[in-house]
Amino acid sequence: MSTEKELKALRKGELQTMLKGLSEQLGEEFPTSGTNNELIERILNTQDMLALDEDEQEETETLTDSRGEQSTESEPEATSDTYHIRAKSKTGFYRCGKFWPHEGRTIKAEMLSDDQISQLKAETNLIIE
Repeated sequence: MSTEKELKALRKGELQTMLKGLSEQLGEEFPTSGTNNELIERILNTQDMLALDEDEQEETETLTDSRGEQSTESEPEATSDTYHIRAKSKTGFYRCGKFWPHEGRTIKAEMLSDDQISQLKAETNLIIE
């Protein structure tokens, strides 16, 4: 994972290549045009998304159903220290520098500032659980 300082030392073409690679990892298309600062912000947000995906995989719980068979639950339930945020739009929605897909994603509260949480809760295009 790259830091903002490391990213600022790269040329625009290198930033675009890095963003394309991250897009492929997530299976989502991210714009590769814009200023260096915009590209850096997209890369940092995409790295956050990848880190969230890894956290969600680690939090996957093995459950036993009534027949005694094991099943997995991959969607972590929102708790007081997490938020499950989803876009009303089928194409997703950007707010607070992050992409929120229609399917939603669970994010730890510590990854958001108090101002960001307030902005997200006030956003009518998002559903926060």
